[in-house]
Formats: sequence, C-alpha cells, structure tokens
Amino acid sequence: MNAGLQKAAERKFGWIERLSRGRLVILILFWLIVGVHAVLYFNAEPCWFTLPERAGAWADTIYGERRPPECQCIYQVGRIHP
Repeated sequence: MNAGLQKAAERKFGWIERLSRGRLVILILFWLIVGVHAVLYFNAEPCWFTLPERAGAWADTIYGERRPPECQCIYQVGRIHP
C-alpha cells in the first residue's frame, strides 16, 4: 500500500474527528442555553423560584433587553403555591 496516501487519509480523518467533536460541544452548549432561557421564560409567569442575584446578573449580561421580566415572588422559595 502507498504509505503517503495512507498518511494523508489519516490526517484527513483526524480533522473530521476533531470537527465532529467540536460540533458536539457546540450543540450541547446551544441546548444548555435554550434550556436556561426556557426556565427563565416559564418562571416569569408562575414564579416557581427566585433566581439568585448572581444568576440574574448573568442573565442580564447574556439576554439584555430580551430577558423575560423577573417575577415578584410573594411566596417563600420551596413552598407550594396555593
């Protein structure tokens, strides 16, 4: 077998493997961001929990004006709504 051809093929497959791993990492990060945004959105109405102050600052940094409005919880965290 041609050694040069085999080496070129191994190099090409190495790049394909790196790109597919990078794509997986980006996909996981994307769905993580979608999940966080969904929790922020659905929490705005029934107010299941109050975000910690630091998490709220991160959400403001990431979403800015598009961030769902923060709910004003009158119930204590961890209690079931009546």
